[in-house]
Amino acid sequence: MGYYEVLSEVWAKSGRNGKPGESILVHTRKVITSLWGLAARHREYAEERIWSNLFWACFLHDFGKAAEPFQQSLRRLRPRWPHRHEVLSIPFVSRVVSPCTPDYRWILAAVASHHIKPKRLFSSKYYSLALDEMDFYNDLAASIPIERITALNEWMDEEWREWQLRFNEINISLYPPSPLSDWSFSGEAVYKGLKEYFLTYKTVNKKPADSEESRLGIIMRGALQFSDHLGSAGYEVGFLTLPDPGELREKALPEGANWHTHQEKCANINGNVVLAAPTGSGKTEAGFLWAFQQTRQRKGKGILVYLLPFQASMNAMKKRLTEILGVEVALLHSRALQALYRELTETGEKTAEAEKTAKHLNELGRLYRQPVWVASPYQLLKAAFKLPGYEILYTVLLGATIILDEVHAYEPDRLGMILELHKELIKNLGCRVMVMTATMPSWLRELWQNSLGAPLVLPDRELYKKEVRHRINILDGDLKSGKTLEIIHDFFSRGKSVLVAVNSIKAAQETYTELQKKYNKKDLVLLHGRLNVRDRLAREKELEDRVGFKNRGRPCIAIATQVVEVSLNLDFETIITEPAPLEALLQRFGRVNRRGKKGIVPVYILTRQSGDYDIYDRRLVKNTLEILIRNGGEIIAEDAVIDWLDWIYEQDGLKVEWLAKVEESRRNFRRYCLDTLRPFNEDKDLERDFERMFDGMDVLSSSLLEEYDRLAGQSLIEAHSLLVSINRRRFFAQQCRWDEKRKVWLTEARYDPLLGLL
Repeated sequence: MGYYEVLSEVWAKSGRNGKPGESILVHTRKVITSLWGLAARHREYAEERIWSNLFWACFLHDFGKAAEPFQQSLRRLRPRWPHRHEVLSIPFVSRVVSPCTPDYRWILAAVASHHIKPKRLFSSKYYSLALDEMDFYNDLAASIPIERITALNEWMDEEWREWQLRFNEINISLYPPSPLSDWSFSGEAVYKGLKEYFLTYKTVNKKPADSEESRLGIIMRGALQFSDHLGSAGYEVGFLTLPDPGELREKALPEGANWHTHQEKCANINGNVVLAAPTGSGKTEAGFLWAFQQTRQRKGKGILVYLLPFQASMNAMKKRLTEILGVEVALLHSRALQALYRELTETGEKTAEAEKTAKHLNELGRLYRQPVWVASPYQLLKAAFKLPGYEILYTVLLGATIILDEVHAYEPDRLGMILELHKELIKNLGCRVMVMTATMPSWLRELWQNSLGAPLVLPDRELYKKEVRHRINILDGDLKSGKTLEIIHDFFSRGKSVLVAVNSIKAAQETYTELQKKYNKKDLVLLHGRLNVRDRLAREKELEDRVGFKNRGRPCIAIATQVVEVSLNLDFETIITEPAPLEALLQRFGRVNRRGKKGIVPVYILTRQSGDYDIYDRRLVKNTLEILIRNGGEIIAEDAVIDWLDWIYEQDGLKVEWLAKVEESRRNFRRYCLDTLRPFNEDKDLERDFERMFDGMDVLSSSLLEEYDRLAGQSLIEAHSLLVSINRRRFFAQQCRWDEKRKVWLTEARYDPLLGLL
């Protein structure tokens, strides 16, 4: 009987839905196909020998599944086998390379750790590694029938030749297995391999995190896990293709239009860059031009990662990238599944089909299959905080092209981590980074430039003059003052839409309730962070229909918190806003006269907010008001904004304090994360630190239980759209309780269809 007949009956995956299991032949070929795609996409950022070692790691990783007790477990003929199949794959590594060589140690470590980290493996029955337990290892080795060992070796000798032809296509040579006469399968081989793996693990953990040993260990484990997961799911790697400048012009610019000077500069830069340009000046297109230049000469294009701070921004950018680039785009954030589902239902897909497709697309993203990602920087920080799967994430970022947009949005503590992370990605993974923003003080631009070793690109001054759209008006008072209500009425009575921007959800709810006394409910739209997903998306769509670019429906008065600042393509006639830092105000102003086609329009800034709470640093708000009052009645010149920001942070020692916090954050992040970033070591303590960075908890109001159960019968995604995100302080204050049946947190706070969670 030939090896094919023998191994066709050796399963690597159990059967499902009445179908037989997947053979080791089929599964292994899928895994190596995934590895081939990974190598083709990232090959320039790892040496050829690494890819050859990875080929053999992928080939051998499941050989231990040939053990008869394991096969019986897969067929449900006996209880779960208590041994690790990886342990029985170990002796086959010495069939490929000589023991005690570096290649042997790295293949061994990848194979032995691809499911279980060393700490868990060596704290179990394999811990002692005592010679007097050789009977244990002999019995373990005897669990693989001799005819299967023979078949596996025959397959190895023949199959690698076919893969050699495939890997030659991407200029990677595979070394052959060693002669079979020099090899034997035994309990002693299992024992020696485990011992060598244990010593490798200990040695790597004594090396500096930035050592070549750490990098190799991470790539070996990460690439094997990536290939195994993707192959098991039945997918192949997606490849990056970007439109050249000519193609992009046709897709992104009006007919006859040309690139701005700053866009042309970005298109000709090789390496990192910092771009500071006003809203509406084509920063995103500049990013595409820059990205094309970074990948133009590469054989392995890597991936393109577009980073944004807010989920609403990410959802909008995912749609835009899909449309312009014409490639598969992964959406990576905590509510990606719901966002994908909503996008599909809006196109007319039925509930069941939309849920199925959304789950499929979300799974592809979680497997890192797509060549373009839209994510937040926190997605990349997962690797530094050593969350499960961090070696995979580290590996697929090899040679990545990264665009980091809206960098003004991060507080000093988080900005310090993001700065240091990107410095690390450039140094150790060969990544290239572009930082973009419309509002950034000069000293912060310099901080990014120095960290990335990047030039600064600015638009021509003529472009700044064209971007003049707003005139400053200071209103002495708060939202309840007569003058405020008078301005709202004046604009709305003339058929113009007004944005009322507030700093807190409570103020938004109170203002909405007060305006209801004077205006029809259809005239008002309330938008804030304590609306459930369903209602928030519905309100955002209503605003886009009424004050968007494509549609201009019935005018409205929108009352919104900071959520209006991000990626909603709205175009109000004016705004009345509570005081806030200048960066936040400029983002709010960006929703008014967005394309400058209304001439110069007034924007109104109140001197007081409703309620005594600290959403922002009071010094920043005070200094912002002072500079705006000083320029009251003046047109906002985009090129003057940088000088205003510099002045604001120079007062009260804010710049010094801010920079000190950034540097402290960088030092701590490097000390506790980057300097401990070694393979095989997920860290529960760091994982908890990572989770503490996120203040939101999803809860369901008990007043919606009946509706939740009804929707859950149709679609669980639809039911989860009733959940609301609240901060941890509110979560504990409301004494939320866990509902074991529904697997959700419940709050007794009432949910009002108009006002949101009260």
